[in-house]
Amino acid sequence: MATILAEKNFNRIPFDAIFKDRIFILLTVEAEVEYVEGKRTDKVIGMKYEVAEPMDFHKFKVKVKGQLEPIISNDELQALRQDQKRVLVEFIGGVDTLYRKTVNRGASYENPVIEDSFSAEDVKLVETY
Repeated sequence: MATILAEKNFNRIPFDAIFKDRIFILLTVEAEVEYVEGKRTDKVIGMKYEVAEPMDFHKFKVKVKGQLEPIISNDELQALRQDQKRVLVEFIGGVDTLYRKTVNRGASYENPVIEDSFSAEDVKLVETY
């Protein structure tokens, strides 16, 4: 998605520079937990919202660190979706942080690829229809 911008040495790209529309379709909600020395703990450090762009339905997750309660529970969201309703959200202070990822293939490493890590300061419920 943001590979072209990454090649120009940008590494934190505001959502406004990537997405034409600031409103996204909410698909799932889950807690983000802390990892200590590579091991999962039960400590919740934020929420992860899986969303889709309204034009081409590209899916991705956005982390909102420090948010300990979701704006809507995943159970409530899935019940609405089961009833054919859409829940729209807007992210405040959304950024795409780019990073290089190498894949270990046995004794060798593949060429690094650019990956996206989406985060936001906050998220708000816009509409349900």
